[in-house]
Amino acid sequence: MTKPAFITLLITVALLMGCNEAYAQRRIERAGLLNSPKGFGVSLGIQQSDRRVYNTVSLTADMDGILNGIENTPGVKFTWLHQNQLRGGVIREDIDYRFYLGGGFTTGWVRDHGAPNRNHGPILGMAAGAGVLFLFQNNIDIALSFTGEFGFQLRKDETFGTLDLSWYENGVLKALIPQITLYYRFK
Repeated sequence: MTKPAFITLLITVALLMGCNEAYAQRRIERAGLLNSPKGFGVSLGIQQSDRRVYNTVSLTADMDGILNGIENTPGVKFTWLHQNQLRGGVIREDIDYRFYLGGGFTTGWVRDHGAPNRNHGPILGMAAGAGVLFLFQNNIDIALSFTGEFGFQLRKDETFGTLDLSWYENGVLKALIPQITLYYRFK
C-alpha cells in the first residue's frame, strides 16, 4: 500500500472513530462485503430513528487499471451516503425489499480513467446512490446498488510533472456499474 493511500485510510478510520458521539442515538444495523468490478470493500448500514432513512458508510479498494493489468496498485475510497427509502414491500412472506435513493460525499486516493500509468491522486466530491435492498428473515440482506461520484482529483501530470486539478471521470463513467453487497443484519 502506498504511503498516501495509507494516510487516507488512517484519516478515514480516525473520522469514523470521531463520529462515535454523533452516532450515539444510532447503531450499526448491518455490516457486509461490497463487490463490484469497480472495487471491493466493507460497508456498514447505520440505523436511523426514522426507519425510512438509511446511512451507508463504505471503504473500498478502487480497482481501476488492476483487473486489466494496466496498474498494480489499487486506490482507496471512502463513501458516505444518506439514503431515503422510496418504496418498500414484501416479495414473499420471508423476503422484504426497499428501494432507496440518496446523496453524500466521497474521498480517497485513486487512479482516474485515461492513459496508462496515470498517477494516483486524492479525490473529493459528492456522491449519489440508488438501489434495492432485499431483507431475508435469516439476518442476511443483499443490496444491488449504483453509485456515482461527482468531484475533483488532484494529481501530478505524467508529462510535465505539474499538479493538475481535474474532473474525476471514473465517478461518472463507472456510475452504472452495479455493486452487490452481502450484509449480515444484527438483531
